[in-house]
Amino acid sequence: TRKRGKDAVTSLQQANRINNLHTRTNYLLARALALAGDAEKAEKKFGEVREADANFVAALNALGEMALKRGEDEKARDAFLDAFKADADYTPAKANLLRTNH
Repeated sequence: TRKRGKDAVTSLQQANRINNLHTRTNYLLARALALAGDAEKAEKKFGEVREADANFVAALNALGEMALKRGEDEKARDAFLDAFKADADYTPAKANLLRTNH
């Protein structure tokens, strides 16, 4: 799976060089970085997506998931709440919010 993630990172980095303002490409690059095992770069890229589009619910949820994995429950809860505010019907954020005992 990490090999696939690294291959995806390479492809998405090329796409990102063509248009680094495309939010969806940046989100997919962050996902690929996480899959490849580079959590630090992935989190930074998810943060860039959030800055570009404060309502990009999947990126908000992903930031929460990363915080939850590190045991940062309050930070995770805040990210999940932001995701929920952006889209109250986004099921993953609802489920993850419950995992933070909110």
